[in-house]
Amino acid sequence: MSSPTPRVLMIAPNDPAGAAINLLKALRRHVEPVRARLVTVTRRYDFRFARDIYVPDLCRVPDCDRAVLGPPTRGCVGCNRPAKVGLEHYDEIRDLIRDADVIHFHILADEELRVGPLRVGDHVRPSTELIHHHHGHPDFRANPGKYRTKYALTGRRTLVSTPDLLHLLPDATWLPNSVPLDEPLYRPLAADREVSPVMVSHSPTRRDLKNTDELLAAAASLRARGVPIRVDLLENLRHVECLDRKRRSDLCFDHLQGYFGMSSLEALAQGVTTIAGVDAWNERAIREFFGCDALPWVVVREPAALEPTLARLATSRAERAARGAASRRFMETVWTERRIAAALLDFYGARATAAPRLAHG
Repeated sequence: MSSPTPRVLMIAPNDPAGAAINLLKALRRHVEPVRARLVTVTRRYDFRFARDIYVPDLCRVPDCDRAVLGPPTRGCVGCNRPAKVGLEHYDEIRDLIRDADVIHFHILADEELRVGPLRVGDHVRPSTELIHHHHGHPDFRANPGKYRTKYALTGRRTLVSTPDLLHLLPDATWLPNSVPLDEPLYRPLAADREVSPVMVSHSPTRRDLKNTDELLAAAASLRARGVPIRVDLLENLRHVECLDRKRRSDLCFDHLQGYFGMSSLEALAQGVTTIAGVDAWNERAIREFFGCDALPWVVVREPAALEPTLARLATSRAERAARGAASRRFMETVWTERRIAAALLDFYGARATAAPRLAHG
């Protein structure tokens, strides 16, 4: 970076589970001085995560919910209707690209990405560092060698959002996802639910990757045995509604894939007892990164163990309350926004001639 004040531009085709905007919030809250922006190019799902510069908002066609803007003379490519899009909107994005000390690409994005009439690479200064941050996109998981070769040839540094992705990209650095703990929807409810049945929240973007069938089968079997339990499937919802329903649940089920998702971190912050199949590799990575010992998840690694675990937790309000309180405490004292901001700052600063500092407080 050419300046002691990092000018960071994050660019995401779409925001993966809100991870990009949460990192931006962490930088803005805990690093001084910093200039950081996030450009999100498309709307992949209608989850309506918080946003900074959101390209679909530039379309002036009423009710347009499509993704990509073309040149102003063409209007919105998504809805294929004329739109009054001022050049000044693209000028701001172009200037952010030109001024950036670091361009932090999320998912599969690179300098070939087009933002309306702009090709990102046409406006990048030679001194700008390009960083790639992977979140587990299916193409990356299916073809990791393609990406390893790409980054080896370009000499670019990389980040991954969960430790399991280090198997696919061994030279990367794991940066844990951040959670804005002090925002209202990430806080626990004032009191436990006292009504029956026990509610298990589950928010699968793709059911086939999140063990949804196993969860539904286990819950159905328990109900047949008289255990009062119900699954609240959080699908195709705006993020604020998903968070609100999750914090009202008694349990959260993430998945059994060996790692953990943003859903886990949100529920832990909300003080909701959370089940996930976190494997030994991920556990070790978490302990090494945060310097901690005990972890808050209820770990279930095999589908056969899910039903008895749900049965135990469904019939023990005391265990749910104790685990929920410990989960929130873990996020407040270990998995903190400030700690993750510091790690990202260190990563950016590895190239810096003069590094910024963490804000006091």
